[in-house]
Amino acid sequence: MLTRTCSSVSSLRLTQSARDLRLEGSTLHATVQVLVEGVHDATKYQPEWAPATFPLDLVFGNVNGVLQFGFKYFSNSARNIRLIGTTLEAELKNEKGEWVHSSINIDDKFYVWLGGKIIAKEVPVLVPVPKVSSHKK
Repeated sequence: MLTRTCSSVSSLRLTQSARDLRLEGSTLHATVQVLVEGVHDATKYQPEWAPATFPLDLVFGNVNGVLQFGFKYFSNSARNIRLIGTTLEAELKNEKGEWVHSSINIDDKFYVWLGGKIIAKEVPVLVPVPKVSSHKK
């Protein structure tokens, strides 16, 4: 039986179910494997392939000239953005206004969901903590 649970799918690397990775601007494009509903015998399974995209600005940010997963909008302060294999590279502006080269491997940051969508894994959620006043009334 060909099934994948959420935990087993999320442990896959992007390249295990995607090919032809490329960038257009800061958007990742790929041809991804799509599981076909109703196929329950893995020996008869023939994958279908479909185009998919993911805007990398949603999960990568610029933290003082370093590409960081879990932040947003790196491309607002980036130039020469490129994908070499599974390595995202760019020149990012740091706090001094200097352009700094940075790179990060994206292969283990994404997986392909059963319906053929590229999904980011385990994106840290940053929650602002409100100030607590020590002033009692």
